[in-house]
Amino acid sequence: GADALIICTEWQSFKAPDFDVIKKLLKEATIFDGRNLYNPIKLKELGYAYYAMGRGDSVVG
Repeated sequence: GADALIICTEWQSFKAPDFDVIKKLLKEATIFDGRNLYNPIKLKELGYAYYAMGRGDSVVG
């Protein structure tokens, strides 16, 4: 599995992923979101460390 998921595009296929499946494929549940596609609170509830570029202190880990 990958160490983290990095989102760099706004493609439709990335807007509503199955986060449970993704979490199983990652070594660590970490997402770097360069397009601010996801809700930080939802990802924290799902157990992710979520880093959204340009959101400042709203990083959830």
